[in-house]
Amino acid sequence: MLTITISPAGKGSYHARLGSRLLCTSKTPFFSAARVLIADGADPTTTLAMAREGSAVVDLRGMLGPAAGLTVLENDTIGPVLKPYRAFPGRQSAAFAGTSACA
Repeated sequence: MLTITISPAGKGSYHARLGSRLLCTSKTPFFSAARVLIADGADPTTTLAMAREGSAVVDLRGMLGPAAGLTVLENDTIGPVLKPYRAFPGRQSAAFAGTSACA
């Protein structure tokens, strides 16, 4: 099991760290960190857990592969709901483009 810790980054975003490594800064740190770890070659069947910095309580847990394929949709009329992740138009998946998977 891999456990990431999150801390506030401002404006509704969070820093996601694995140990001392900053994986990403995102409004959906669990799902974004899963994409980064998958892009780095982590086994998609590995369990990912998320806790807030300074807390031993696990807030969210799931397998990397399925988590990497999800995001949260929330606006004035919808949400929050889980939806399939789609890269922004014009951006390739990080696993193929060699760029950050954080979104």
